[in-house]
Amino acid sequence: MLNPNNAAATAATMAVDARAAAGALPLGLPAHMPTMIPRSQLYYWTRAWQEGEAEAVADLDAGRSRTFTDPRELARYLLRPTD
Repeated sequence: MLNPNNAAATAATMAVDARAAAGALPLGLPAHMPTMIPRSQLYYWTRAWQEGEAEAVADLDAGRSRTFTDPRELARYLLRPTD
């Protein structure tokens, strides 16, 4: 529960009403979605962000990822020419 004496926390946090947010959030809200979300983190629950999260998980599950043990190796990979 929010502390009513903490105006910053009260202003920065809002209750998510699934009916009011139905346009911004996926229709099938995740069971693990918190009921109180800081305004600065609402983007995470948008349809577009959740679709990106699902794509990233699918990539990981399909083995489409790469592990780097050396920061220089990562830099070379990121800076390589692309086709």
